[in-house]
Amino acid sequence: MSHRQSRFLALAVVLGLSGCAEVASGPFTPQADEAVAGAERGSVLGLQREAYTANALMDFEEAESRYRESAIRSGDAFSRGGIAQLEQELYLALNKSNLGEFEPAEALFARSLREIERKGSLVSRVKARVFYAQHLLNQGRAADAIGEADGAVALGMPALTGTAPAEGQTMPFEDAFIIEAGGVEIPETTSRMLRGDGSGDLSGAVSTGRLSPTEQLRVLIAQSHYVAAAGALATTSDLDAPARLAEARMLLDEVPSGTALWLRAEIARLAADHALASGEIGVSVEESDRAVRIARRFGAGERPEALLRMQQGRIRLEAGDEPGAFSSYERALDILSRGGRGVSLDALSPYFGLLERNTPGPEAEKAAFRALQQLRNPVTSGTLARLAARLSAGDSAAAQAIRDLQDAERAVNREAALLDRLTAQPEQHVSAIRLTRARLAEAEAAQAAAQAAVASSAPNYAQIIDSSVTLEDFRARLRPGELFVQLRLGQTGGVVMGVTTDTIALRQIELTEPEAEALVDRVRESVYNPFFDVEAARALYVAIFGPIDEVVRNATSVVFAPDGPLLSIPAGLMISDEPTGYTGQSLDYSSVPWFGTESAVSVSLSLASFHHLRGAAPSAAARPFRGFGDFVPFGQAAVGLVRGRRDAPDVCDDVFGQLGQLSPLPGTAQEVRSLSQIAGASSDANLLGEQFTDAALRQTDLSDARVLHFATHGLLPISADCLPEPSLATSLGPDGDGLLEASEIVELALDADLVVLSACDTGGRGAGSALGTGFRGAGGEALSGLVRAFFYAGARNVVASHWLVPDAETVQLMERLYTGLASGESPSSAIRDARRSLAREPATSHPFYWAAFSVIGDAARQSRIAGLPQAARAHRIARGGVPTP
Repeated sequence: MSHRQSRFLALAVVLGLSGCAEVASGPFTPQADEAVAGAERGSVLGLQREAYTANALMDFEEAESRYRESAIRSGDAFSRGGIAQLEQELYLALNKSNLGEFEPAEALFARSLREIERKGSLVSRVKARVFYAQHLLNQGRAADAIGEADGAVALGMPALTGTAPAEGQTMPFEDAFIIEAGGVEIPETTSRMLRGDGSGDLSGAVSTGRLSPTEQLRVLIAQSHYVAAAGALATTSDLDAPARLAEARMLLDEVPSGTALWLRAEIARLAADHALASGEIGVSVEESDRAVRIARRFGAGERPEALLRMQQGRIRLEAGDEPGAFSSYERALDILSRGGRGVSLDALSPYFGLLERNTPGPEAEKAAFRALQQLRNPVTSGTLARLAARLSAGDSAAAQAIRDLQDAERAVNREAALLDRLTAQPEQHVSAIRLTRARLAEAEAAQAAAQAAVASSAPNYAQIIDSSVTLEDFRARLRPGELFVQLRLGQTGGVVMGVTTDTIALRQIELTEPEAEALVDRVRESVYNPFFDVEAARALYVAIFGPIDEVVRNATSVVFAPDGPLLSIPAGLMISDEPTGYTGQSLDYSSVPWFGTESAVSVSLSLASFHHLRGAAPSAAARPFRGFGDFVPFGQAAVGLVRGRRDAPDVCDDVFGQLGQLSPLPGTAQEVRSLSQIAGASSDANLLGEQFTDAALRQTDLSDARVLHFATHGLLPISADCLPEPSLATSLGPDGDGLLEASEIVELALDADLVVLSACDTGGRGAGSALGTGFRGAGGEALSGLVRAFFYAGARNVVASHWLVPDAETVQLMERLYTGLASGESPSSAIRDARRSLAREPATSHPFYWAAFSVIGDAARQSRIAGLPQAARAHRIARGGVPTP
């Protein structure tokens, strides 16, 4: 390595080898900043700082993207397996753990822990153990986390107490590298370490404004005590959690006050919860207020403040301060409504209780409507974040417009947070407030311009970001008699809201997510049993729709936005009345009042998704139909080829081996041909067999068809490194990888009123299920990401199956669906009538035959499918190999 390098590399060395990103106390000195002016943006240093900031603000998807890019760039400068690379892997591993991707995180930890223990400094080794302890805690392995945290304390404390020398302190900063006006000089000692030839590393090198090794140890050991305390409180361990938190605070008192603010806030949060559980309400209020004050120092107006505000609201409610609690929750919602991952129902449940107890009125309705939109499942949020990242990459006009919008939104959030911080100070600086308000106005104007640009170049971006909608705007798009029902579930209960053009019915319900999952499991398992679980299907309807039964019965059509496990079954499978004409253990279900045969019920993914689709223009495509099917599995012999094309690690061979052995679906070729004839489409509109590849789909103009029909396997996510997204199986072809993933679907150009996924288990539960082809993941939530990808690409509705479907009856259902659409019915009415025609015949009355499919989107819209012959009902297709009850 040359002793003269660019400023770009100098910055990479500072952060990449100091290992200080997690515990940095402030920016570089002005002199260093001047020497490297303009070099930070896009550099390794800039990327690492962005990653750390995103991680501290709990934007883990953004952090992962920055960590990965930083690791790639640092790999150009540092030796493979050197300490710089290992610490990159360490940060990436913990970030993956924060995302809930525990298997790939474990793989990264396995390598970095072993190598850092062998050749890292004391600081690096303690950091590795602390991070791994946090990883264990993330998985709920509290006892293991406590043990690992105690190991980190035992390793690092002797250096602080003077019983052992702290490693990494012998090399002064000046000897590591020297910044000059023309570049940076890297001495030979440093150069050897960069190549991995040295006996140590540079994690002890300290620049002005950074933490010394001793200070780093204090922060890391404080973090160890915090992890141990959190584990103890989670398991009611004998470990004295308050003493651990006190020890952590004493350690942090010995480092600069601006250091590790996120950790200080977390310690206060944990102390507040412990005090509340111990009945010390006053202490709990004090600690929660402290946590909020600290969070506002590093993330005012950001997600950490919102989460701590919700804790503050819950504690104030316990203290009998309802106005204070309401104020805290409102502030949290102000922050969350500007965008982000959303929160769980458990975090906002006390707020809904407040709303329900207070006098109803227009303002309360608006508050409930706004709050409900912030309740998002983390699986869906993670998928949407990845899709947004994919869309913002590249050089297209749409990508640039999305990046500009993201930058503009960050600028608005930054100025709004600063203004909030300035106005909250006891001694307000009028000039600073005036200037910040002016900058905020400029940022908001830039945001409006960016939104207009995105609306022009990426009009369906709203489906990906799921931005909030006002109650007035939403109601304006509902039709008379139409009811939108939003469900959200938590660990201690749920909430259901029904919205019409003139009313809102908000009810807290007793059904918990685990209870709902148990009922859904019973229903799904009985789909393959001759004796369907009528009791469970009825119990689901009573628990969810019973509290708002009156408005449901008065509705002419129902749009249901389910949550969690409810996404894994069709809404129409629930039973809307007592099945008086049915006797237990009967095989004739024709008298059962199924929700999906009595009502025009469809599914929506969210309030915002439905609102956006309702405003979309109808398809202007010329073709009525395009079909795809009869994929060819790539087989075991092509596993290495597929892995190489996907640039996936060796550990994915087993996963790709499973994908390669998916069962072929030869009957789908005839299915597509038959439906193509029904639709009056020419045969050249279809891609079948070896022609049905992911590469061919990306290269074909699909915007010319009003209906797209995919007859293939639907696959759910397996892991972040092997198959991170929901996908459709295709043939391999010379250029593709045999998978059409959600992030590829968003790049298709569609103009479709309807996309039909006549696939095996596109809406199933994933790996834990013996009933589906999806290997892993939260099936319904993964389906949500797949459907949203089609919505972004230009679909208005998606029909998806929830279990392996029977051949002949599915063809009947599809033919009747298409015939209803041809006669002018909406998708929700057409599928209701198609279901009813099978459900009322004793021989096909079991739900296995008719209930698998859901219409997702704006199913009340009329589809323009011209020229469908009314008489085409003679087609019967046998795919074979599908079980029957």
